Amino acid sequence: MLIDSLLLKGNNVDNMPDDINIPTDPDELDGRHVIWTIVVDGDEEHIGQPYFTKISFIQDGRHLDGSPIERRGSFKGSRFFMDVARFEAG
Repeated sequence: MLIDSLLLKGNNVDNMPDDINIPTDPDELDGRHVIWTIVVDGDEEHIGQPYFTKISFIQDGRHLDGSPIERRGSFKGSRFFMDVARFEAG
């Protein structure tokens, strides 16, 4: 069963990772894409504080090629990240 909708909505205020499992056989993902967006936001009191985001694709306990994808920096106002990955059977 493939999912063609929102799989997860997380937050960045609890310091806990937001984990998701894609509920399908890995072979069914071949040629499919996953798209994600991350918004790092805060008010002026957070200017200069570090931020860090990490997206990992893990199968059978191992990171897939190109994973993890990390973004880090010093907060200077709202940041928006959008990325896409294509699954390939191998």
